[in-house]
Amino acid sequence: MKFSLVLIALAAAAVSECDNILNDLLGDRNPFDVELNVCSGIRNGGESACSGDSGGPLVNNGLLVGVVSWVLVPCGGHNAPTVYGKTSAFTDWIVQNTNGEVEPAIL
Repeated sequence: MKFSLVLIALAAAAVSECDNILNDLLGDRNPFDVELNVCSGIRNGGESACSGDSGGPLVNNGLLVGVVSWVLVPCGGHNAPTVYGKTSAFTDWIVQNTNGEVEPAIL
């Protein structure tokens, strides 16, 4: 099986916009947390993360701002955002679990 690394440019979406869209689509089952998540891809014409993309990076100006957490199935649908774990929400956990040996870096 051959795998290819794919890079796409995604427009970031306001957290409130993501939450509203996901509430409309999922109702009470919406796991999106405005404190822990960010999202993208609402207006990208169907470009989103998909199966196998979990853990993939969301990078802005060389900084890791999120890690792919989940996406609606089927992926790539209109108004179907990709949901990321917000890196900044987990900074303390990252530092604790790496013994503080990880220095922030800009790629």
